Amino acid sequence: MSSSSTIINSGAKTIGSPSFCGRSTSQKYYKYVSYHDSSVVSERSQASVIILFVVNILTSCTDYSDLAAKCVAGQSTVFAVVDNNPWSMVKISGEQTAEAFNDIVAHLNERLGQTVSSRAAIFIGGHSDGGYSAIAAMQENGGALSFKPAGFIGANPVNLRAPGVPSLKIHCPTFAIGFTLETCGVPVDQAALAAYNITASRNRVLMQIVNNKMKADDPDQITHCIFASDGLSITRTPHDGWVRELIGKFCTLFVDSVVTGDYTSKTQYEDAINEDRKSLVNVFFGAETATAEESKLVSCVIS
Repeated sequence: MSSSSTIINSGAKTIGSPSFCGRSTSQKYYKYVSYHDSSVVSERSQASVIILFVVNILTSCTDYSDLAAKCVAGQSTVFAVVDNNPWSMVKISGEQTAEAFNDIVAHLNERLGQTVSSRAAIFIGGHSDGGYSAIAAMQENGGALSFKPAGFIGANPVNLRAPGVPSLKIHCPTFAIGFTLETCGVPVDQAALAAYNITASRNRVLMQIVNNKMKADDPDQITHCIFASDGLSITRTPHDGWVRELIGKFCTLFVDSVVTGDYTSKTQYEDAINEDRKSLVNVFFGAETATAEESKLVSCVIS
């Protein structure tokens, strides 16, 4: 185990093993890393919340340490980053995500340690393809999840092939993070905006980064890859950390609203945004229908 401040990570763990052709020899094959704040969570004070979060294409379970840390800091939460398909760059399978999530839930203490309560509220989600796979795994979409999640946390979830996010359903509360400007080939109306709008629960919030106020070649441009702080050599900015910090604040408000049943207001989310960033974040909430100001193509730069 390693720690940064009081944030503890489990190190990467592998469940199952692939065969020669990439299929699992044990009917399941995934990798994961879990994070928690040791100043809050321990064997004597077990976590009351679990977040199971699937990685994006070309990333791994070790690539989201900053996002996970921001979401667990000061909280009774274990955040598990899951690679549902370690042998391949493709992470979009709802079946593989259901297999991984079901296995973790069926063996909570074995997989996540004695710091997790058996009565913990379980949230699911993911980034891009991984986020889509979590939606597809839900029972309302014919998925094989063995449980109904307490909520969904989607970092611009998308499937660029049919059926896309707009054709699916989400029956649990949702926290989605998206953009006003198309980046990395992800259309705005097919990703987080869609996940928010298809959510049946009125406990839903969209944190929409207004990145169309930045020029395509702006060194401060924020793209679809912003969620993975440790993975690909994607062009990142010196200031992109504020996005993940704000996601952590929104995540805390959202999770608390679900767990306690106290309905969070739009104002509470807006108040979490620093004054110098308010023009760069739109908040859609509750009965509001989410829209985007603009959609233009900006490519991610991979080196």
